Amino acid sequence: MVSPSPNEVVAIEGPRGALLAAPVRENHVEFARAVVLRGAARSLFELIREGGEFQEAVALLVRSGASEDQARGDVERFLGDLSGAGFPGIPRACSTSDSKDAGGSGREPSGSALATEDLLSLARETLRRGHGLRFQAHGQSMRPWVPDGAWLDIEARPLSQVRPGEVVFYTAPGSTGLRWVAHRVLRTNGLRLETRGDSALRLDEVGDEGYLGVVKASRVSGSGWKPVSSGWRRHLGLWTGRVYALGVRGVQTLVLGPFRRTYRGPSLLRGGLRMILRVVSGFLRFSERASVRLRRPVDYARAALLSAEEKDEERRELYEKRSIQAFTSLDENMEAGLTPLEEVLLTRHPVSGRALVLGCGPGRECLVLAREGVRVSGLDREEGMLERARDYARREELEIDYFVGEAHDFEAPGAPFDAVLILSGLYNMVLPRERRVAMLVSAREHLREGGKVHLTFLSAYIWPGRAPGHAGPGWLERFSPDHSRGDEYLLNECIHVFPTQADLEEEARDAGLEVVEVHRDQRAYDRFESRVRGWAVFRRPVSRG
Repeated sequence: MVSPSPNEVVAIEGPRGALLAAPVRENHVEFARAVVLRGAARSLFELIREGGEFQEAVALLVRSGASEDQARGDVERFLGDLSGAGFPGIPRACSTSDSKDAGGSGREPSGSALATEDLLSLARETLRRGHGLRFQAHGQSMRPWVPDGAWLDIEARPLSQVRPGEVVFYTAPGSTGLRWVAHRVLRTNGLRLETRGDSALRLDEVGDEGYLGVVKASRVSGSGWKPVSSGWRRHLGLWTGRVYALGVRGVQTLVLGPFRRTYRGPSLLRGGLRMILRVVSGFLRFSERASVRLRRPVDYARAALLSAEEKDEERRELYEKRSIQAFTSLDENMEAGLTPLEEVLLTRHPVSGRALVLGCGPGRECLVLAREGVRVSGLDREEGMLERARDYARREELEIDYFVGEAHDFEAPGAPFDAVLILSGLYNMVLPRERRVAMLVSAREHLREGGKVHLTFLSAYIWPGRAPGHAGPGWLERFSPDHSRGDEYLLNECIHVFPTQADLEEEARDAGLEVVEVHRDQRAYDRFESRVRGWAVFRRPVSRG
């Protein structure tokens, strides 16, 4: 086992016998990679730093009462987590992502959450040793020079050498304890600094007790480092902050103050403003409705002039984009679980046994089912999506099989399944009709007898007293054999909106499936756009004999 050199890891004694540690990369420590290690985790870490071998680490846990297999698995996961967090000197053989027990998924080792006070001690030690700090900013107080989510490059410098206009990094009291702040220095007064954000009003006074260092540069995702405490940005940031503060105070004094005083009784000023806003609001509402009416026939015609191959290539290019994949697999989207419509569907028609999710993307639905004990497989056409899905499954240590395939023509290992799920609007995205029917046929062939297909769909809103089927003119089908009534262009891709519920049921019967239940929720989604959401359950018939 290779041992990291002393200057590759910063480690200090923490509270209650803990060890606070962080890896040094490019002579910087990222706060997000700092960990707190206690008990056996601390012992394992110290053994690794001293050059201990893998078997020695296993023996350490065995002496603590673990079985040989349990100790080996725990050591592999621990080493994988350390390697994923960026700690040097970890043997890759013990942290490869090909092993289901390894944690090489970029996670921090478990138990890595540090209190701000503990992290402050680690930050001071990092700067004392001559390393820099990397910290991700959150907030709007330093716009536009340091946007929300930007990374900060922080260097150590004596407080007495800080100049006005530079951005300093420090801690300040908050409602829930200490908070991290990066604000610009307005003026210096001996060993005290007066700071303020470039788009904020509150002034802070910073002394030795909270001061850490100077922010040299900032970087947003996809761009390079830009200096914020030197050159023209230092001076321009100082003046833009002053202009912002002056402008806000001017508005408060000249506009908001007099306006608040008019609330004590009837006011010609407030009445005039309400009238203006009412006219503007009405005009915008009329413009919005008019644009929808004008855009709808254009969207129908645009879809009709694209062949099935062109629609498919357009969708493939869209979902191959990293930005689309990154947005779809955001932690907040994944943690949200099922949509309300999906929850109703799976509550009324529960899934158990083995399930296959078509168009699974980053695995949102698969994770929910796997947590409930369902043996899940997921299929998607984009390998990039599946890599993200596998990463989420590894994080939660869930057994989910993912494989690449086309939803309308696939071969899935593990058949027969008890259920096939077609969620997230996938059914409306598959064009033309023949492909949707082929997808249902493939799903039926992968189901056991009596197994069910669960899907969500978009349908045209049926206005009371009007004939159903507002889904585009039928004569557009003459332009292309791949076009059918209901195809339209929505946002950035072609979809099919079912004119009536009967159209969906007909596709299911053409695929050899029985209709169990179809529900269109007229209350849901976008009535103004004449589209509503719904769900359906189909069943593979049981052979008689």
